[in-house]
Amino acid sequence: MGDLTYGLFVRGQYHAGDDMRKRFGEVKAQVRLADQLLDTMSLFAAKVMPKVAQAL
Repeated sequence: MGDLTYGLFVRGQYHAGDDMRKRFGEVKAQVRLADQLLDTMSLFAAKVMPKVAQAL
């Protein structure tokens, strides 16, 4: 079975003159969190879903 890959598209609109370095840092933090959450959700699904399927 092949590896699962995913992509995340982050879009933002900022005011003219906004600190783009700061905003980019914020977006990177959001992407890191999304990556961690996806790992957690994948582990949850792998452990729980077989039990749910058996109960049906």
